[in-house]
Amino acid sequence: MDGCSDAMVPAIMTIALTLASAPIDLAARKAARRAMHLRTRAADEASTISFGSGTLGDIKDIKCDSTVCQITASTANTSGADAPATVALRLYFHGPTIVRWWAQLDGNFSDIGAAADVLVGHSPVALAPAVDKGNYVKVGPVVAPDDEPAVYARVYKSPCRLSLVVGDTVLMSEALPLSWNRHSMWQTSARDVAPSPTGLSKEWFFGGGMQNGRWSHRDTSITIAVDYNWARGGHPNSAPWYVSSAGFGVLRNTWAPGTYTFGAPVITSHNESSRFDAFIALSPRQSLKEVLGLYTSLTGAPFLPPLYALFLGDSDCYHNERHGNSTRTAIGVADLYVQHQMPHGWMLVNDGYGCGYGEGPVDFPQDLSDLTYVDLTYVDGLRLIAT
Repeated sequence: MDGCSDAMVPAIMTIALTLASAPIDLAARKAARRAMHLRTRAADEASTISFGSGTLGDIKDIKCDSTVCQITASTANTSGADAPATVALRLYFHGPTIVRWWAQLDGNFSDIGAAADVLVGHSPVALAPAVDKGNYVKVGPVVAPDDEPAVYARVYKSPCRLSLVVGDTVLMSEALPLSWNRHSMWQTSARDVAPSPTGLSKEWFFGGGMQNGRWSHRDTSITIAVDYNWARGGHPNSAPWYVSSAGFGVLRNTWAPGTYTFGAPVITSHNESSRFDAFIALSPRQSLKEVLGLYTSLTGAPFLPPLYALFLGDSDCYHNERHGNSTRTAIGVADLYVQHQMPHGWMLVNDGYGCGYGEGPVDFPQDLSDLTYVDLTYVDGLRLIAT
């Protein structure tokens, strides 16, 4: 089953059927998918300019004004004649507990390659005066979280690295400076840095969007890319966002594919050879719920679904070989939920990925009589309605 919620619902189940009064515009659907692929490819092409390989070195200069810290760092471990001698970085706060850490090897701080068109809450807030602490510079917002310890950044000078602190507790810290090669740029973060919340002996990682068959990622790798694989191991609706049980989440502002490896250390890379752009959300109470709220403050909150959609559901393509090319097999599947006493909320018997509805090996049939048949069928303990 894909598209499932992990909540449960009482015995009566609702099967939601999508009824089409006119043929589906397949051309428009293909055009939308192609537009998405072209946008992703444009992000890839925007970063194909090579800057050799290397890492950030020591900070050469740091200047902070009312909303941004502008940093110039040397480079180290470089190879290739095109490797830069210095790298420009910027540090912003987007509210009391969201940090933006942004590096551009070419010095061009634009939204080329970024996912800026899906970010709605990314206006920087005023910064308090930066404080030089010797081996690092302390940077934080003017406004602190209500009744919570202040969140601030430590920008280490040698080499240039970022740590994020709540009160006196480090929640997230780069173990090594930002690094790059001809294909990608990546962040290397220490693991198990922060004291774990009550009941947890280790730091656990979640997210990455839809990662089929997986929910906890410690000591594993996940891929951030579209593969249209709905089976175990697939990542058809991945997202460049992960959260840590330590109380933070990282959103990479990019359309480019990537790989996240949650070992010791944690290495998160995207296929961008010239830019690194991340929003890092921190919860002073180490609350994943609070971190998720910060994520939606950046991306926008989802719409409120109908009540039945809040519960466990079954979204599938029933007109395919796996189901005998028959939409009517949905009835038998619905019966099985009841027989096995699996509380259920809804079923979508044509999930919109090209299967259609009808009988027999016809390519994308649109037989409304099949939906009517399912709509008018009643099973013990099950109510089926068309919506």
